[in-house]
Amino acid sequence: MFTSAVEAQRTFSGFEEFGVPTPWHQNGATLVFAYVDGHSPTPVLRSGPVLTATKLASSLGEWFAIYHTSESGTPAGLSPVKPLTETLPTRLRGLVDAFSRGGPHDDLVGTALRDLHCRIRSLPPEPGRVVRIHGDPKPDNFLIAARRVIGLDIDGMQWGEPENDLAQFDIQMRLTLTHRWGRARSASDRVRLLSSATIEGYQQRGQLDVLRLGTLRLMYLLALWSSWRAAGPIARLRWDPLFSASLRQLLATG
Repeated sequence: MFTSAVEAQRTFSGFEEFGVPTPWHQNGATLVFAYVDGHSPTPVLRSGPVLTATKLASSLGEWFAIYHTSESGTPAGLSPVKPLTETLPTRLRGLVDAFSRGGPHDDLVGTALRDLHCRIRSLPPEPGRVVRIHGDPKPDNFLIAARRVIGLDIDGMQWGEPENDLAQFDIQMRLTLTHRWGRARSASDRVRLLSSATIEGYQQRGQLDVLRLGTLRLMYLLALWSSWRAAGPIARLRWDPLFSASLRQLLATG
């Protein structure tokens, strides 16, 4: 969360695309309640007409670009927030350790970790630009209302590369679609189409480092997978096929 709801209201109140409510003070505490009319984009992304889902994915990509390039999303003149302190090599070492502790795993994981090592070596050590990131970007943290995309549950407490938000959103969208459709060919095609539309929507209003995006996307998928594996053998039985299918597709498409 923001340092306070008051800061959130002051920072984002001028932007209709950011669902930030008016704070309510009671007994020295700040409570935040809001009703925002609209509906989740998830059903449309998952099973709506392909053309409609593609346009929606593009609009979601545009929302991230608007957020990252707005006055509220850039460092100048704003109160400090927590930076993303972990470098990509540090995050990679954490993933290697997590899968090592988690016991036997899909051979694809080893392939992905080696691929990440090569990707990270080819990237500049620092991101091209730093913005205030959403923090929890996933389809269900957006609403569609009157042909407008509204972002919800904006953490906003960290600076980081814009590709981090796009990578997390892309993986959450992929898992949402794959969970419904399994490994069907039609689902794979849909995932690729909507993923590309999200990136293209962002690029209509902002710049992206596509190589860094691909690297962060792979890292985020592996981080989620290791978290579920740590939950125990039942969780592994349920989630390993889903993550394995998503990882295979990512490695195939780059």
